[in-house]
Amino acid sequence: MINLWLAMGPIVFIPVQFFIWWLLTKPRGLRRTILFSAWCVIIAAALRLPLAWWPHLRKDGVTAMVLITIAAGINAAAGPSVMSPVSQLSTLWFPENFRTQSTAIAAEANVAGVVGGFIVLPYVSKCCGLDTLNYILFGMAAVLWICAHAYLPARPKTAPSAAALESVEFTEGKISATYIVRELFRISKIPSVSGLALMYGIVCGAALGAWTGLFDPMIQQIFNDPNDVFAGWVGFVVNLSVVIGALAVAVVADRWFPQRLKLLLIIGVAASAAMLWLFTLQMPSIISEQPLLPHSKVMVIIAVSITGICIGTTVPIFYELVAEITFPTNEGTSAGLLTLSLNVFAALLLLVQSKLPITWINFIMAGSFTVIAAGLLYVTEVYKRKEFEAVCPPGVANLPINQQPLNPPPKTNYHSTTSFGTTLPARTDSNATSHWSEGTVQPWEDAMIGLIGNESASPLVQPPPTLTSITPRERVRGPSVLSSVASSKSRPSTASLDSMQWPQAL
Repeated sequence: MINLWLAMGPIVFIPVQFFIWWLLTKPRGLRRTILFSAWCVIIAAALRLPLAWWPHLRKDGVTAMVLITIAAGINAAAGPSVMSPVSQLSTLWFPENFRTQSTAIAAEANVAGVVGGFIVLPYVSKCCGLDTLNYILFGMAAVLWICAHAYLPARPKTAPSAAALESVEFTEGKISATYIVRELFRISKIPSVSGLALMYGIVCGAALGAWTGLFDPMIQQIFNDPNDVFAGWVGFVVNLSVVIGALAVAVVADRWFPQRLKLLLIIGVAASAAMLWLFTLQMPSIISEQPLLPHSKVMVIIAVSITGICIGTTVPIFYELVAEITFPTNEGTSAGLLTLSLNVFAALLLLVQSKLPITWINFIMAGSFTVIAAGLLYVTEVYKRKEFEAVCPPGVANLPINQQPLNPPPKTNYHSTTSFGTTLPARTDSNATSHWSEGTVQPWEDAMIGLIGNESASPLVQPPPTLTSITPRERVRGPSVLSSVASSKSRPSTASLDSMQWPQAL
Protein backbone atom coordinates (compact mmCIF):
# COMPACT_ATOMS: atom_id res chain seq x y z
CA MET A 1 0.00 0.00 0.00
CA ILE A 2 2.88 2.35 0.68
CA ASN A 3 4.06 1.94 -2.93
CA LEU A 4 0.51 2.71 -4.10
CA TRP A 5 0.42 5.90 -2.03
CA LEU A 6 3.80 6.95 -3.41
CA ALA A 7 2.61 6.33 -6.96
CA MET A 8 -0.69 8.12 -6.32
CA GLY A 9 0.84 11.48 -7.21
CA PRO A 10 1.82 10.64 -10.81
CA ILE A 11 -1.26 8.45 -11.35
CA VAL A 12 -3.75 11.18 -10.41
CA PHE A 13 -1.65 14.01 -11.80
CA ILE A 14 -1.86 12.95 -15.45
CA PRO A 15 -5.68 13.04 -15.94
CA VAL A 16 -6.13 16.12 -13.72
CA GLN A 17 -3.48 17.97 -15.75
CA PHE A 18 -5.83 18.19 -18.75
CA PHE A 19 -8.48 19.85 -16.60
CA ILE A 20 -5.92 22.36 -15.30
CA TRP A 21 -4.79 23.13 -18.86
CA TRP A 22 -8.36 24.03 -19.74
CA LEU A 23 -8.88 26.03 -16.54
CA LEU A 24 -5.71 28.12 -16.98
CA THR A 25 -6.85 29.32 -20.40
CA LYS A 26 -10.05 30.81 -19.00
CA PRO A 27 -10.40 34.38 -17.67
CA ARG A 28 -9.43 34.40 -13.99
CA GLY A 29 -8.15 30.90 -14.56
CA LEU A 30 -5.14 31.34 -12.29
CA ARG A 31 -7.37 32.28 -9.34
CA ARG A 32 -9.73 29.39 -10.02
CA THR A 33 -6.80 27.00 -10.24
CA ILE A 34 -5.48 28.05 -6.83
CA LEU A 35 -8.94 27.78 -5.28
CA PHE A 36 -9.24 24.29 -6.74
CA SER A 37 -5.97 23.27 -5.07
CA ALA A 38 -7.10 24.81 -1.75
CA TRP A 39 -10.28 22.72 -1.82
CA CYS A 40 -8.34 19.54 -2.66
CA VAL A 41 -5.87 20.02 0.19
CA ILE A 42 -8.48 20.79 2.85
CA ILE A 43 -10.75 17.88 1.79
CA ALA A 44 -7.79 15.48 1.86
CA ALA A 45 -6.83 16.70 5.34
CA ALA A 46 -10.43 16.38 6.54
CA LEU A 47 -10.68 12.77 5.38
CA ARG A 48 -7.88 11.80 7.78
CA LEU A 49 -9.65 13.27 10.83
CA PRO A 50 -12.15 10.39 11.34
CA LEU A 51 -9.20 8.15 12.20
CA ALA A 52 -8.50 10.50 15.13
CA TRP A 53 -12.16 10.90 16.15
CA TRP A 54 -13.05 7.20 16.11
CA PRO A 55 -10.04 5.07 17.10
CA HIS A 56 -11.94 1.85 16.33
CA LEU A 57 -11.64 2.70 12.61
CA ARG A 58 -7.92 2.02 12.87
CA LYS A 59 -8.63 -1.53 13.89
CA ASP A 60 -10.73 -1.92 10.78
CA GLY A 61 -7.84 -2.02 8.34
CA VAL A 62 -10.03 -1.84 5.24
CA THR A 63 -11.80 1.39 6.29
CA ALA A 64 -8.54 3.06 7.33
CA MET A 65 -6.82 2.11 4.06
CA VAL A 66 -9.77 3.35 1.99
CA LEU A 67 -9.82 6.72 3.77
CA ILE A 68 -6.06 7.19 3.50
CA THR A 69 -6.01 6.16 -0.17
CA ILE A 70 -8.85 8.52 -1.12
CA ALA A 71 -7.18 11.34 0.83
CA ALA A 72 -3.88 10.67 -0.95
CA GLY A 73 -5.61 10.76 -4.34
CA ILE A 74 -7.44 14.03 -3.65
CA ASN A 75 -4.29 15.61 -2.25
CA ALA A 76 -2.42 14.51 -5.39
CA ALA A 77 -5.07 16.24 -7.53
CA ALA A 78 -3.80 19.55 -6.16
CA GLY A 79 -0.40 18.88 -7.75
CA PRO A 80 -1.13 20.12 -11.30
CA SER A 81 -2.83 23.25 -9.98
CA VAL A 82 0.29 24.38 -8.11
CA MET A 83 2.96 23.13 -10.53
CA SER A 84 1.55 24.09 -13.94
CA PRO A 85 0.79 27.81 -13.36
CA VAL A 86 4.32 28.83 -12.25
CA SER A 87 5.35 30.44 -15.57
CA GLN A 88 1.93 32.01 -16.05
CA LEU A 89 2.07 33.42 -12.53
CA SER A 90 5.47 35.04 -13.10
CA THR A 91 4.38 36.56 -16.44
CA LEU A 92 1.08 37.82 -15.04
CA TRP A 93 2.34 39.42 -11.83
CA PHE A 94 6.04 40.24 -12.27
CA PRO A 95 8.10 42.37 -14.69
CA GLU A 96 10.61 40.80 -17.02
CA ASN A 97 13.63 41.27 -14.75
CA PHE A 98 12.00 39.25 -11.93
CA ARG A 99 10.42 36.43 -13.93
CA THR A 100 12.98 33.70 -13.31
CA GLN A 101 13.10 34.53 -9.60
CA SER A 102 9.32 34.37 -9.23
CA THR A 103 9.22 31.14 -11.25
CA ALA A 104 11.88 29.63 -8.99
CA ILE A 105 9.99 30.55 -5.81
CA ALA A 106 6.70 29.15 -7.13
CA ALA A 107 8.30 25.98 -8.48
CA GLU A 108 10.31 25.21 -5.34
CA ALA A 109 7.66 26.06 -2.75
CA ASN A 110 6.52 22.44 -2.88
CA VAL A 111 10.08 21.18 -2.31
CA ALA A 112 10.49 23.65 0.56
CA GLY A 113 7.45 22.04 2.20
CA VAL A 114 9.12 18.64 1.87
CA VAL A 115 12.24 20.07 3.55
CA GLY A 116 10.15 21.26 6.47
CA GLY A 117 8.44 17.88 6.64
CA PHE A 118 11.76 16.11 7.13
CA ILE A 119 12.33 18.10 10.33
CA VAL A 120 8.90 18.85 11.80
CA LEU A 121 6.70 15.85 10.99
CA PRO A 122 8.85 13.08 12.53
CA TYR A 123 9.28 15.15 15.71
CA VAL A 124 5.55 15.93 16.03
CA SER A 125 4.43 12.37 15.30
CA LYS A 126 6.91 10.95 17.81
CA CYS A 127 6.21 13.43 20.62
CA CYS A 128 2.50 14.14 20.13
CA GLY A 129 1.19 11.21 18.09
CA LEU A 130 -0.39 10.86 14.65
CA ASP A 131 -3.73 12.29 15.78
CA THR A 132 -2.10 15.61 16.71
CA LEU A 133 -0.21 15.58 13.41
CA ASN A 134 -3.47 15.18 11.48
CA TYR A 135 -5.04 18.07 13.39
CA ILE A 136 -2.03 20.29 12.63
CA LEU A 137 -2.15 19.43 8.92
CA PHE A 138 -5.88 20.18 8.80
CA GLY A 139 -5.30 23.50 10.55
CA MET A 140 -2.62 24.49 8.04
CA ALA A 141 -4.92 23.55 5.15
CA ALA A 142 -7.78 25.53 6.72
CA VAL A 143 -5.63 28.66 7.07
CA LEU A 144 -4.62 28.48 3.41
CA TRP A 145 -8.23 27.86 2.35
CA ILE A 146 -9.45 30.91 4.30
CA CYS A 147 -6.68 33.14 2.92
CA ALA A 148 -7.38 32.03 -0.66
CA HIS A 149 -11.09 32.83 -0.34
CA ALA A 150 -10.62 36.04 1.66
CA TYR A 151 -8.29 37.80 -0.78
CA LEU A 152 -6.95 36.37 -4.02
CA PRO A 153 -7.00 38.83 -6.95
CA ALA A 154 -7.22 37.25 -10.37
CA ARG A 155 -4.64 39.71 -11.76
CA PRO A 156 -2.78 42.90 -10.87
CA LYS A 157 -4.46 46.25 -11.48
CA THR A 158 -1.68 47.21 -13.89
CA ALA A 159 -0.02 44.78 -16.28
CA PRO A 160 3.71 44.47 -15.50
CA SER A 161 4.67 43.80 -19.13
CA ALA A 162 3.36 43.69 -22.67
CA ALA A 163 3.38 39.88 -22.58
CA ALA A 164 1.14 40.01 -19.52
CA LEU A 165 -1.22 42.41 -21.29
CA GLU A 166 -1.63 39.86 -24.09
CA SER A 167 -2.48 37.02 -21.70
CA VAL A 168 -6.00 35.66 -21.37
CA GLU A 169 -6.32 37.22 -17.91
CA PHE A 170 -6.24 40.67 -19.51
CA THR A 171 -7.99 40.10 -22.82
CA GLU A 172 -10.72 38.07 -21.07
CA GLY A 173 -11.34 36.13 -24.25
CA LYS A 174 -12.52 32.56 -24.56
CA ILE A 175 -10.38 29.62 -25.60
CA SER A 176 -11.99 26.38 -26.64
CA ALA A 177 -10.87 22.92 -25.59
CA THR A 178 -10.04 22.04 -29.19
CA TYR A 179 -7.76 25.07 -29.38
CA ILE A 180 -5.85 23.83 -26.32
CA VAL A 181 -5.38 20.42 -27.94
CA ARG A 182 -4.16 22.03 -31.16
CA GLU A 183 -1.72 24.18 -29.23
CA LEU A 184 -0.40 21.15 -27.36
CA PHE A 185 0.19 19.30 -30.61
CA ARG A 186 1.75 22.38 -32.19
CA ILE A 187 4.28 23.04 -29.45
CA SER A 188 4.99 19.33 -29.08
CA LYS A 189 6.12 19.28 -32.71
CA ILE A 190 8.81 21.87 -31.98
CA PRO A 191 11.96 19.72 -31.57
CA SER A 192 13.48 21.93 -28.88
CA VAL A 193 10.26 21.91 -26.81
CA SER A 194 9.72 18.15 -27.01
CA GLY A 195 13.40 17.60 -26.21
CA LEU A 196 13.31 19.93 -23.21
CA ALA A 197 10.12 18.26 -21.94
CA LEU A 198 11.74 14.82 -22.07
CA MET A 199 14.88 16.14 -20.37
CA TYR A 200 12.87 17.86 -17.66
CA GLY A 201 10.96 14.63 -17.02
CA ILE A 202 14.21 12.78 -16.35
CA VAL A 203 15.94 15.57 -14.41
CA CYS A 204 13.06 16.46 -12.11
CA GLY A 205 10.68 13.52 -12.44
CA ALA A 206 12.97 10.52 -12.31
CA ALA A 207 15.67 12.19 -10.17
CA LEU A 208 13.78 14.36 -7.68
CA GLY A 209 10.47 12.52 -7.84
CA ALA A 210 11.63 8.91 -7.53
CA TRP A 211 15.40 8.59 -7.12
CA THR A 212 15.47 10.59 -3.87
CA GLY A 213 12.89 8.20 -2.43
CA LEU A 214 15.34 5.30 -2.75
CA PHE A 215 17.99 6.64 -0.39
CA ASP A 216 17.03 4.17 2.36
CA PRO A 217 18.06 0.99 0.48
CA MET A 218 21.05 2.77 -1.07
CA ILE A 219 22.45 3.89 2.28
CA GLN A 220 21.86 0.48 3.82
CA GLN A 221 24.32 -1.00 1.30
CA ILE A 222 27.36 0.73 2.81
CA PHE A 223 26.35 2.11 6.21
CA ASN A 224 24.71 0.57 9.24
CA ASP A 225 21.61 2.75 9.50
CA PRO A 226 18.96 0.63 11.27
CA ASN A 227 16.55 3.50 11.98
CA ASP A 228 17.12 5.24 8.62
CA VAL A 229 18.34 8.31 10.47
CA PHE A 230 21.20 9.05 8.09
CA ALA A 231 19.05 8.30 5.04
CA GLY A 232 16.53 10.84 6.32
CA TRP A 233 19.23 13.47 6.66
CA VAL A 234 20.43 12.70 3.13
CA GLY A 235 16.90 13.31 1.81
CA PHE A 236 16.66 16.53 3.81
CA VAL A 237 20.01 17.81 2.43
CA VAL A 238 19.08 16.99 -1.17
CA ASN A 239 15.73 18.80 -1.06
CA LEU A 240 17.17 21.80 0.77
CA SER A 241 19.97 22.00 -1.80
CA VAL A 242 17.44 21.97 -4.65
CA VAL A 243 15.66 25.00 -3.17
CA ILE A 244 18.93 26.88 -2.64
CA GLY A 245 20.14 26.14 -6.17
CA ALA A 246 16.88 27.26 -7.79
CA LEU A 247 16.72 30.56 -5.89
CA ALA A 248 20.39 31.32 -6.49
CA VAL A 249 20.37 30.69 -10.24
CA ALA A 250 17.15 32.70 -10.64
CA VAL A 251 18.90 35.87 -9.46
CA VAL A 252 21.90 35.17 -11.69
CA ALA A 253 19.70 34.47 -14.73
CA ASP A 254 17.59 37.62 -14.34
CA ARG A 255 20.58 39.92 -13.83
CA TRP A 256 23.35 38.57 -16.04
CA PHE A 257 21.98 35.80 -18.31
CA PRO A 258 18.51 36.94 -19.45
CA GLN A 259 19.05 35.57 -22.96
CA ARG A 260 21.59 32.83 -22.23
CA LEU A 261 19.42 30.36 -20.37
CA LYS A 262 20.66 27.43 -22.43
CA LEU A 263 24.20 27.98 -21.14
CA LEU A 264 23.01 27.91 -17.53
CA LEU A 265 21.01 24.77 -18.27
CA ILE A 266 24.00 22.97 -19.75
CA ILE A 267 26.22 23.92 -16.81
CA GLY A 268 23.62 22.76 -14.27
CA VAL A 269 22.96 19.39 -15.94
CA ALA A 270 26.65 18.70 -16.61
CA ALA A 271 27.59 19.46 -13.01
CA SER A 272 24.72 17.26 -11.80
CA ALA A 273 26.01 14.40 -13.98
CA ALA A 274 29.52 14.75 -12.52
CA MET A 275 28.23 14.67 -8.95
CA LEU A 276 25.93 11.73 -9.71
CA TRP A 277 28.92 9.76 -11.02
CA LEU A 278 30.78 10.62 -7.81
CA PHE A 279 27.84 9.37 -5.74
CA THR A 280 27.45 6.26 -7.91
CA LEU A 281 31.08 5.23 -7.56
CA GLN A 282 30.79 5.48 -3.77
CA MET A 283 28.04 2.84 -3.87
CA PRO A 284 27.94 -0.77 -5.08
CA SER A 285 27.08 -0.71 -8.79
CA ILE A 286 26.78 -2.94 -11.82
CA ILE A 287 30.51 -2.48 -12.39
CA SER A 288 31.60 -3.68 -8.98
CA GLU A 289 29.89 -5.04 -5.90
CA GLN A 290 32.26 -2.94 -3.81
CA PRO A 291 32.45 0.88 -4.00
CA LEU A 292 35.19 2.00 -6.39
CA LEU A 293 35.85 5.23 -4.47
CA PRO A 294 36.50 5.75 -0.78
CA HIS A 295 33.24 6.54 0.92
CA SER A 296 32.17 8.15 4.13
CA LYS A 297 29.08 9.89 5.40
CA VAL A 298 30.71 13.27 4.83
CA MET A 299 31.56 12.42 1.21
CA VAL A 300 28.01 11.19 0.57
CA ILE A 301 26.52 14.37 2.03
CA ILE A 302 28.85 16.52 -0.09
CA ALA A 303 27.98 14.60 -3.26
CA VAL A 304 24.21 14.71 -2.79
CA SER A 305 24.16 18.34 -1.65
CA ILE A 306 26.06 19.56 -4.73
CA THR A 307 23.85 17.32 -6.88
CA GLY A 308 20.76 18.90 -5.36
CA ILE A 309 22.06 22.43 -5.93
CA CYS A 310 22.89 21.68 -9.57
CA ILE A 311 19.52 20.02 -10.23
CA GLY A 312 17.77 22.94 -8.55
CA THR A 313 19.46 25.41 -10.89
CA THR A 314 17.79 23.73 -13.87
CA VAL A 315 14.18 23.88 -12.62
CA PRO A 316 13.29 27.58 -13.24
CA ILE A 317 15.47 27.64 -16.38
CA PHE A 318 13.46 24.82 -17.96
CA TYR A 319 10.19 26.65 -17.29
CA GLU A 320 11.36 30.01 -18.59
CA LEU A 321 13.14 28.70 -21.69
CA VAL A 322 10.12 26.66 -22.80
CA ALA A 323 7.84 29.66 -22.17
CA GLU A 324 10.09 31.82 -24.37
CA ILE A 325 10.21 29.27 -27.20
CA THR A 326 6.46 28.60 -27.24
CA PHE A 327 5.28 32.23 -26.88
CA PRO A 328 2.52 33.36 -27.54
CA THR A 329 1.13 30.03 -26.30
CA ASN A 330 -0.31 30.35 -22.81
CA GLU A 331 2.45 29.84 -20.23
CA GLY A 332 0.25 27.45 -18.28
CA THR A 333 0.09 25.18 -21.32
CA SER A 334 3.85 25.07 -21.82
CA ALA A 335 4.56 24.58 -18.10
CA GLY A 336 1.88 21.89 -17.95
CA LEU A 337 3.69 19.98 -20.68
CA LEU A 338 6.82 19.95 -18.51
CA THR A 339 5.02 18.83 -15.36
CA LEU A 340 3.18 16.13 -17.31
CA SER A 341 6.53 14.77 -18.50
CA LEU A 342 7.84 14.97 -14.92
CA ASN A 343 5.05 12.78 -13.56
CA VAL A 344 5.19 10.30 -16.44
CA PHE A 345 8.89 9.63 -15.80
CA ALA A 346 8.36 9.53 -12.02
CA ALA A 347 5.61 6.94 -12.48
CA LEU A 348 7.78 4.86 -14.83
CA LEU A 349 10.68 4.78 -12.37
CA LEU A 350 8.38 3.89 -9.48
CA LEU A 351 6.95 1.02 -11.55
CA VAL A 352 10.29 -0.45 -12.61
CA GLN A 353 12.29 0.15 -9.44
CA SER A 354 11.02 -3.04 -7.83
CA LYS A 355 12.18 -5.03 -10.85
CA LEU A 356 15.61 -3.44 -11.12
CA PRO A 357 18.47 -4.14 -8.72
CA ILE A 358 19.21 -1.11 -6.58
CA THR A 359 22.75 -1.14 -7.96
CA TRP A 360 21.38 -0.24 -11.40
CA ILE A 361 19.41 2.84 -10.36
CA ASN A 362 22.37 5.16 -9.66
CA PHE A 363 24.15 4.06 -12.82
CA ILE A 364 21.05 4.73 -14.94
CA MET A 365 20.57 8.17 -13.41
CA ALA A 366 24.21 9.23 -13.89
CA GLY A 367 24.21 7.98 -17.49
CA SER A 368 20.91 9.74 -18.26
CA PHE A 369 22.21 13.09 -17.01
CA THR A 370 25.35 12.69 -19.12
CA VAL A 371 23.26 12.09 -22.25
CA ILE A 372 20.99 15.05 -21.41
CA ALA A 373 23.98 17.39 -21.01
CA ALA A 374 25.10 16.44 -24.52
CA GLY A 375 21.57 16.68 -25.93
CA LEU A 376 21.15 20.24 -24.68
CA LEU A 377 23.79 21.34 -27.18
CA TYR A 378 21.25 20.71 -29.95
CA VAL A 379 18.45 22.76 -28.37
CA THR A 380 17.71 25.97 -30.27
CA GLU A 381 17.07 28.78 -27.84
CA VAL A 382 14.83 31.61 -29.02
CA TYR A 383 13.37 34.41 -26.93
CA LYS A 384 10.08 35.24 -28.64
CA ARG A 385 8.49 36.74 -25.56
CA LYS A 386 11.44 39.04 -24.83
CA GLU A 387 11.67 40.07 -28.49
CA PHE A 388 7.98 40.89 -28.58
CA GLU A 389 8.36 43.07 -25.50
CA ALA A 390 11.50 44.70 -26.87
CA VAL A 391 9.63 46.15 -29.83
CA CYS A 392 6.51 47.19 -27.92
CA PRO A 393 6.12 50.92 -27.29
CA PRO A 394 7.49 52.02 -23.91
CA GLY A 395 4.74 52.12 -21.30
CA VAL A 396 2.36 49.96 -23.34
CA ALA A 397 2.01 47.61 -20.39
CA ASN A 398 0.62 50.47 -18.29
CA LEU A 399 -2.01 51.54 -20.80
CA PRO A 400 -4.91 51.57 -18.33
CA ILE A 401 -3.24 54.31 -16.24
CA ASN A 402 -0.50 55.71 -18.44
CA GLN A 403 -1.17 59.33 -19.38
CA GLN A 404 2.05 59.82 -21.37
CA PRO A 405 2.37 59.59 -25.17
CA LEU A 406 3.34 56.12 -26.31
CA ASN A 407 6.76 56.16 -27.95
CA PRO A 408 7.34 53.23 -30.31
CA PRO A 409 10.88 52.23 -31.31
CA PRO A 410 12.35 53.45 -34.61
CA LYS A 411 10.61 52.18 -37.72
CA THR A 412 12.48 49.00 -38.54
CA ASN A 413 11.57 46.05 -40.68
CA TYR A 414 12.10 43.39 -38.06
CA HIS A 415 11.04 40.65 -40.47
CA SER A 416 14.24 41.25 -42.43
CA THR A 417 16.56 41.89 -39.50
CA THR A 418 15.73 39.00 -37.20
CA SER A 419 14.43 35.47 -37.30
CA PHE A 420 13.27 35.79 -33.69
CA GLY A 421 16.30 33.84 -32.62
CA THR A 422 18.63 36.79 -32.22
CA THR A 423 18.71 39.81 -29.95
CA LEU A 424 16.76 42.80 -31.24
CA PRO A 425 18.31 46.27 -31.21
CA ALA A 426 17.87 48.01 -27.87
CA ARG A 427 15.11 50.59 -27.69
CA THR A 428 16.35 54.07 -26.95
CA ASP A 429 14.16 57.03 -26.08
CA SER A 430 16.37 59.40 -28.09
CA ASN A 431 15.48 57.62 -31.32
CA ALA A 432 11.84 57.10 -30.49
CA THR A 433 9.13 59.20 -32.06
CA SER A 434 6.67 61.06 -29.87
CA HIS A 435 3.50 59.74 -31.50
CA TRP A 436 2.25 57.03 -33.79
CA SER A 437 2.15 57.86 -37.48
CA GLU A 438 -1.15 57.56 -39.24
CA GLY A 439 -1.60 54.44 -41.33
CA THR A 440 1.83 52.94 -40.57
CA VAL A 441 2.64 49.48 -39.34
CA GLN A 442 4.49 49.55 -36.03
CA PRO A 443 7.46 47.20 -35.51
CA TRP A 444 5.97 45.69 -32.35
CA GLU A 445 2.86 44.76 -34.35
CA ASP A 446 5.03 43.08 -36.96
CA ALA A 447 6.74 41.23 -34.14
CA MET A 448 3.50 39.81 -32.79
CA ILE A 449 2.33 38.82 -36.27
CA GLY A 450 5.70 37.25 -37.02
CA LEU A 451 5.69 35.30 -33.76
CA ILE A 452 2.38 33.68 -34.61
CA GLY A 453 3.05 33.38 -38.31
CA ASN A 454 1.24 33.49 -41.65
CA GLU A 455 -0.39 36.88 -41.14
CA SER A 456 -0.04 39.30 -44.01
CA ALA A 457 -2.29 42.06 -42.74
CA SER A 458 -1.86 44.43 -39.83
CA PRO A 459 -4.64 45.92 -37.70
CA LEU A 460 -3.30 49.43 -38.38
CA VAL A 461 -3.59 49.07 -42.15
CA GLN A 462 -6.80 47.09 -42.47
CA PRO A 463 -10.32 48.14 -41.46
CA PRO A 464 -11.71 47.11 -38.07
CA PRO A 465 -10.86 43.57 -36.96
CA THR A 466 -11.59 40.82 -39.42
CA LEU A 467 -10.35 37.27 -39.62
CA THR A 468 -7.49 38.48 -41.81
CA SER A 469 -6.42 41.37 -39.61
CA ILE A 470 -6.24 39.78 -36.19
CA THR A 471 -3.93 37.12 -34.88
CA PRO A 472 -4.93 33.47 -34.35
CA ARG A 473 -4.67 34.10 -30.61
CA GLU A 474 -7.23 36.90 -30.96
CA ARG A 475 -9.53 34.85 -33.20
CA VAL A 476 -10.22 32.62 -30.23
CA ARG A 477 -10.19 35.25 -27.49
CA GLY A 478 -11.41 38.33 -29.30
CA PRO A 479 -9.21 41.39 -29.98
CA SER A 480 -6.77 42.06 -27.16
CA VAL A 481 -6.38 45.31 -25.28
CA LEU A 482 -3.01 45.80 -26.94
CA SER A 483 -4.35 45.39 -30.47
CA SER A 484 -7.46 47.49 -29.82
CA VAL A 485 -5.31 50.36 -28.64
CA ALA A 486 -3.00 49.88 -31.61
CA SER A 487 -5.88 49.99 -34.07
CA SER A 488 -6.75 53.52 -32.92
CA LYS A 489 -3.56 54.74 -34.74
CA SER A 490 -2.97 57.32 -32.02
CA ARG A 491 -2.62 57.75 -28.33
CA PRO A 492 -5.94 56.84 -26.68
CA SER A 493 -7.84 59.52 -24.84
CA THR A 494 -8.09 59.69 -21.08
CA ALA A 495 -11.70 58.54 -21.27
CA SER A 496 -10.81 55.48 -23.32
CA LEU A 497 -7.99 54.63 -20.94
CA ASP A 498 -10.35 54.87 -17.99
CA SER A 499 -12.79 52.59 -19.78
CA MET A 500 -10.11 49.89 -19.91
CA GLN A 501 -9.60 49.90 -16.16
CA TRP A 502 -10.04 46.44 -14.71
CA PRO A 503 -12.62 45.80 -12.01
CA GLN A 504 -11.36 46.58 -8.53
CA ALA A 505 -13.00 43.47 -7.02
CA LEU A 506 -11.89 40.39 -8.88
